Amino acid sequence: MRAARQGSIANMASITSLSGLAGAVASTASKAGITGVTRALAAEFAPYNVRVNALCPGVIDTPMTHAHADTQPDPAPHDPMFL
Repeated sequence: MRAARQGSIANMASITSLSGLAGAVASTASKAGITGVTRALAAEFAPYNVRVNALCPGVIDTPMTHAHADTQPDPAPHDPMFL
C-alpha cells in the first residue's frame, strides 16, 4: 500500500476501547490496544495516502453481553437520567 501510495486498513475495536467497561478489563485493554495501533498507523501512513480506521461497535445483543449485564448493579437508583 505504501508503494502504491493508496489503500485502506480497517481494524475492529470496540466502544469500550474509548470509555472502558467495569468487569471487562482484559477485553477493554485489548481493544484499546487496537485503537492505539490504529491511531499510530494512521499517522505513519497518512503521507502515503493510506487510510487506517477502527470500527468501534457498541453493545451487541449476545448471550455473553447478557451474562455480563446480569453481574452489574442496576444503574437506575444512581443515575438522574432514570429518575
